Amino acid sequence: ADPGLKSGDRIMLGTGVQCLSSCSDEQLAELTGVYQYGNGGTYNIGVEVATTADVNRFLLPIGWAGTAPKFSVVSSQGQWSRISEASTKEELKALEAEAGLKICWAHDGDGTYVQEAGTL
Repeated sequence: ADPGLKSGDRIMLGTGVQCLSSCSDEQLAELTGVYQYGNGGTYNIGVEVATTADVNRFLLPIGWAGTAPKFSVVSSQGQWSRISEASTKEELKALEAEAGLKICWAHDGDGTYVQEAGTL
């Protein structure tokens, strides 16, 4: 089925993607879109996708100089999540008018923001 991705959407790949050879932690992070904080934990930037004529095939326009790293999807555990789109039934408000305001989200409502969701 058509996943509904458009060129320019950002996805992150799940933990089933692993390095095989000639692959560093930094290259795996660039491929999956999930990066490590220096003191533990992760943050998601995602990877931009480009569409093809086949609605179920996409390109991840990344590459490396020198020997290309090899990756594998372990035991059919390939997963991805779109992170460039969000929706809410809540009204979004700002205290003052300004272009490019960041919209962040949290799952608990305790003011601890998890991720930037976009801009207004």
